[in-house]
Amino acid sequence: MIYDPHAADNEARSADWFAQHFADSTLTDQQRARVHELILATIHPHPPTDPDMALLQDIDLSILGADAELYDRYEGWIRQEYDFVPEEAFRKGRSAVLQSFLDQGVIYHTAELRERLEVSARDNLSRALIQLLKS
Repeated sequence: MIYDPHAADNEARSADWFAQHFADSTLTDQQRARVHELILATIHPHPPTDPDMALLQDIDLSILGADAELYDRYEGWIRQEYDFVPEEAFRKGRSAVLQSFLDQGVIYHTAELRERLEVSARDNLSRALIQLLKS
């Protein structure tokens, strides 16, 4: 995967990288298109449209439902990753991201991960949001 915290198109660039590097592989056009589509699904542009996409999106968001200690470390890592962003702007942007997850009817689309992680994810997101909103 391509990842640059300064960029907003990492998923699209990763999907394109896959398409370019596997153009001459033994994968069929349909398989390549499917992998491309699944990579783009990690943007979370819409609810998943099939079980594979649901599982991939849930795996992508699994850290949100980690135990509180690990999740708090994760939030620290996110801040380090975006250390080039001024504090006020970071708090505003990160708060919007976390709130967008909380505003969803469900965070996890597979029954197993929803049962295992939904409550802890919502607790983690709420706690992190409170921290971000403190002055």
